[in-house]
Amino acid sequence: MARASLHSGAASAFGDDQDRQRLDALIQQHLDQRLGPYLLLPDKAAYIQAAHTLPDTATEYFCILAKAALPGHHWLWLHVIARLAQISNALLHQRQLLAATLDIHVTGATAFLAPVWQQVARHAETLFDAADAAFLLADSRAQALFCACVDAAMRLCAADQAPLKHGLLVASAGRAVARYFAAGQAQPQTDLYRLKLGLVAPLVALAQAAVVTGVPRAVLPLMFPAAPAEPAVSETALPHVVLDPAVSLGLITDYYRYFAFCLVTSVVEAAAIDDVLTSKADVFLRVLLALPHLHLSNYMTDAVGVGAAPQSTQPRVVSPAAREEIAFFYLLNCLLRLRSLPQFAAPPQTFTSERRFFVASFNKRCGAELDFSASASLSRTGSVVSMTRMADPSPLHVPPAHVMLSCVLTEGTYKEKVRLVAEFISLAGDPPAAGSVKCLVETFDMSALHQRTNNFAMGAHDVLRLVHRIDPQQYPGKVLYVKAIDMVVRLLQLVALKHFIPVFNCSLSPAELLARLFKTNYLLRDVLLVKDLLCCDSNELLSVQHRGPLSEHDLLSAQFRLLETTRMLKNDVQKLI
Repeated sequence: MARASLHSGAASAFGDDQDRQRLDALIQQHLDQRLGPYLLLPDKAAYIQAAHTLPDTATEYFCILAKAALPGHHWLWLHVIARLAQISNALLHQRQLLAATLDIHVTGATAFLAPVWQQVARHAETLFDAADAAFLLADSRAQALFCACVDAAMRLCAADQAPLKHGLLVASAGRAVARYFAAGQAQPQTDLYRLKLGLVAPLVALAQAAVVTGVPRAVLPLMFPAAPAEPAVSETALPHVVLDPAVSLGLITDYYRYFAFCLVTSVVEAAAIDDVLTSKADVFLRVLLALPHLHLSNYMTDAVGVGAAPQSTQPRVVSPAAREEIAFFYLLNCLLRLRSLPQFAAPPQTFTSERRFFVASFNKRCGAELDFSASASLSRTGSVVSMTRMADPSPLHVPPAHVMLSCVLTEGTYKEKVRLVAEFISLAGDPPAAGSVKCLVETFDMSALHQRTNNFAMGAHDVLRLVHRIDPQQYPGKVLYVKAIDMVVRLLQLVALKHFIPVFNCSLSPAELLARLFKTNYLLRDVLLVKDLLCCDSNELLSVQHRGPLSEHDLLSAQFRLLETTRMLKNDVQKLI
């Protein structure tokens, strides 16, 4: 189709009222001719050439979309957005390959392309906000294009790693997928198997983008729909399609990994701990940890061996550093789930094993990084200095952005890693006794963050100095992790109060009891607000807040569902390894 006709009659030429198959073929043929070459970028020269020609070409399509409103022109929007997002991902991939060259021409080319990526994101957001789910579900080709748009747009967000620019796009995509899935469920003629299968890759890309861009709550409507219906994302959804050739081992892993990361991060972002989210995260993480290729036996030799080489030269689906990250989120979620002191003193075996692995592996990696690139002067520097990454590269693992809760694992200074991560996790379970609660709470007393005072416990003095040096603009993920530590410390004091209420509630006021138990400067109000466990009446008497109890039948049913899901996935994943 000539360029002149494209400008003059775009709306009429590509309207949805045309014959669907013919329209689909016409648009695809045109885009193949005009945009196909941009998907093949063999070298630096091709990248630079694309940077000089794509902006004008993309602007033509943006002008066409401006004239052709989405209602009535879904086919045009779906094709154009999917193709431009795929091209943007190809260019971003090439940029990452050329980044090490420090070539001024590459830098200049990227400056030309950045506005194109932004425009693609804005138009994708428009598509997701207004897409008609009924139109999409009426044609399998439209469904495939919609899923391609979500997948490519979310991979663009994750690759670009510009959280402030793409957060709205991720949230918009989450709402669009939720509407699409709910509409598909409501239609009796919908093939739910094909619907769920087609959404696996887009959902994984969506969860990954939500984590990397700092909007983890964007996935919650997919897991907790407003209307009583099957959620688009659940721990039991994947086993039904896992043996399809389109579902790879990497997709299975990332499905449980990134949705669990979103849940844990959402908990920490909130003002108080939500046990609905921690419980759901626990299920996702336990299913993830049960996958055969993530078993600790595949990683412990590397973790505890001194200078030992990996047992296998075969590339892993999950690198040792990424496996540490999974353990990190699991351990943190277990601490956030606490509702009683005995749960801390006698943790489950999985917690003990994961903690042992994490401490050994993380300490070894920190030591290797220090030997590789850190001097004594660097180790005394604050959060401005970041240790060199030594993690095994993995094509399925996007390097964490600075907004991620786990960014301290890779972007932290040596002192931050040792004091805020390694020591905190070590104290969280060694030894498993009441004394370790007191030691952890007083060592990581963050009460100064609430009271804005310098009157803090001496044990936490050096920890707070590290915290105060963190640049919240550059490393918001580190600030979020500090908040997680503070939540755990306040929660441990809360469960301790709950434990000793029967003994001291009549003889001591709650504030006095808290002061007797821990030498910190936390106010009773700050401790009580971290989770809905205790309430204090007008007479300063504490009472336990009882959540609505599940029946024995519901508890057993939930456990059986988890066991069945884990069993099915382990068997099916074993066939893929």
